[in-house]
Amino acid sequence: MNSEKEDHSEGQKTPWGHWRLKENVIREAQKYKRRSDFTSNSNGAYESAIRNGWLEEAIAHMPPPYLVREGKWLSKEKVIAEAQKYQERSKFIHGSNGAYAAALRYGWAEDAMAHMPAPKRWTRDSAMAEAKNYSNRGAFHDEAQGCWGFAKEQGQEFLDEICAHMEVLWEQKWTFEACKEEAAKYKHRKDFDDASTSAYQRASANGWLDEICAHMERKGAPWTIKQNVLDVAKTFNSRSVFSREEGAAYNQARANGWLEEACEHMEIADNGYLHCVYAIYNQRLQKAYVGITAQKADSRFAAHRYMSNTTRSKEITLEEDTVYEQMTPYIYSAAEVKDGIEKEFMDILHEKGFDILNSSASVGAIGSSAGKWTKEKLAEVAKHYKSRSEFRLGSPGAYQVAHRRGIMDEIGSHFSRERIVWSEEMALKMAQEYRSISDIAQNNKKLYQTLHRYKWMPKVREFLPKFHEQPVPIDAKSGRFLKKEK
Repeated sequence: MNSEKEDHSEGQKTPWGHWRLKENVIREAQKYKRRSDFTSNSNGAYESAIRNGWLEEAIAHMPPPYLVREGKWLSKEKVIAEAQKYQERSKFIHGSNGAYAAALRYGWAEDAMAHMPAPKRWTRDSAMAEAKNYSNRGAFHDEAQGCWGFAKEQGQEFLDEICAHMEVLWEQKWTFEACKEEAAKYKHRKDFDDASTSAYQRASANGWLDEICAHMERKGAPWTIKQNVLDVAKTFNSRSVFSREEGAAYNQARANGWLEEACEHMEIADNGYLHCVYAIYNQRLQKAYVGITAQKADSRFAAHRYMSNTTRSKEITLEEDTVYEQMTPYIYSAAEVKDGIEKEFMDILHEKGFDILNSSASVGAIGSSAGKWTKEKLAEVAKHYKSRSEFRLGSPGAYQVAHRRGIMDEIGSHFSRERIVWSEEMALKMAQEYRSISDIAQNNKKLYQTLHRYKWMPKVREFLPKFHEQPVPIDAKSGRFLKKEK
């Protein structure tokens, strides 16, 4: 970690810990006439003021913001009434974060929290004195969280020192020998996990499972058997497709440390993660921002609302009527991200009259050049499919763009309009054409989904072997499993 941080207001280096001192924060705040300038130019000082309860004093010279919008916490009376439900600041923060933030933002914190005791500032001496009131670490942690947190910040050595007098209520039960002895009671790993989960998890975490379970029969779910996972992984060319099509096998490979071996033959596109496109837009202001992420959309939206947001979306993120929308599923590879897939959606919003806030330097000026998916290209791709569902599954990126632009009917005029009306007899008859359930999943997704949706899969299992029940040929010389013939 760097020992210095940049002070954006001065363009100089600020020593680490500079904003822990109240006088430094107050002095910094005096440079600004508005809160927005304070947060934008010296976010470290601003956040320290909030964290330590100095904000009201730091911004006392600044005029309060004018309230021109309606919202739940834009009434001082409502914020104060909400604060009355709590007797401690920490509980107010966690129980009603929106009201707490409004109290700080609009200068009502002093009135709203007047009945609450001021937060205690811990020192090493006071923490040591507080720790003497507890007989074990569990009680210390639960009943004096502020002191516990301070002690943890000081380092493990200090925490051990102030807890030296406490009774140790926990000791490591599951040593290697104890886990081995426990595992000897079971014939299968699943039985071991079900009957003695704590021992199983300890052994798994320490990498002891293979050794202490060597005597067990290799039965159970297909993906708990390593070779089954390796075999199914060979049918995919990329991790993203493997994780999407056989999620259970992929997760077992990752959990058991088999993933690198299972995927060694695959082509990896950068990090292998899939992305979605999202938009942040305000109809009233006619402004929009388009982004792409592999994170959870809600987490990315929250990051745009933070004071530390450096993107141009901050022009609209705090407006009450701004909309946050995930525009596509997680379908885009790293290669498509590099191609600037979000440009297609920027064009769509631009055509609807929105001013696009994205930096033109990063994705290209709006309307300056044709996007990857022109109408002609979309039509060309659509010709390869007989129905909308095939188009969506085969080329999800093109499908999403065509759908958003409202040209699906035009480029898909040749699509079959017939809708399959499934019957149990039809589905079971079609299933008989495949070698295994895995074969159905890979080659006829519609049938596979239908069998699950209508709960017909148990009847398929009566006549169709599972993947792991089929014999796998082995090379006599190398001992390696051979790829199955299709």
